[in-house]
Amino acid sequence: MMDRATRLSLAMDMLNEVIERDEDVPLKTFGLSMRPTIYGGEWVVVRRANPEKVGMGDVVIYQAGNVFVAHRVIRKRVQDGKVYFTVKGDAHLEAEGEIAAGEIVAEVVALQKTDKRIDLDRPRWRLANKLIAIWSAWVDSLCRGRVDRPGDERRVRPLRRLFGGAVARLNHGLIKLLMGKWATPIKQELNGRVI
Repeated sequence: MMDRATRLSLAMDMLNEVIERDEDVPLKTFGLSMRPTIYGGEWVVVRRANPEKVGMGDVVIYQAGNVFVAHRVIRKRVQDGKVYFTVKGDAHLEAEGEIAAGEIVAEVVALQKTDKRIDLDRPRWRLANKLIAIWSAWVDSLCRGRVDRPGDERRVRPLRRLFGGAVARLNHGLIKLLMGKWATPIKQELNGRVI
């Protein structure tokens, strides 16, 4: 059995291969930040990303420290000719922050659920991913207590502080509804535990 450092090193090598050869590469995921869309231990297919074509709802891979992270784009903005993306794990209530277009190294183009491949470029999945992104952006705004109107100085109590657990369950449930039967994890081992 491989230790975590070896698995991360192999994953980084595979992603570097994606960047260099521009081929689809299967990648085993670790972590649970994208559940119920992607559970840790499942396989995804990644491809070199074209930042100009990345849009809201796409699941992109970027480097954070010494690991690669796969999260969903929930907002896209252009400032001074540069493109920035707000990214968020589906299991999270708040976005991790913003990344520049140049930081995106790959895009998840398919999910491997048991013996079924889900091609995320198909119209049904593009729509589901866009709806998840719209929902996620709304949840992020509510949980942070942001007011997007300039000049509005009112204090907004973050929803997370008031109803965090309920919002998390609602978030999970809506994504499961949009994903259908594919939101169920396959039984596999992750960090020595069967999930």
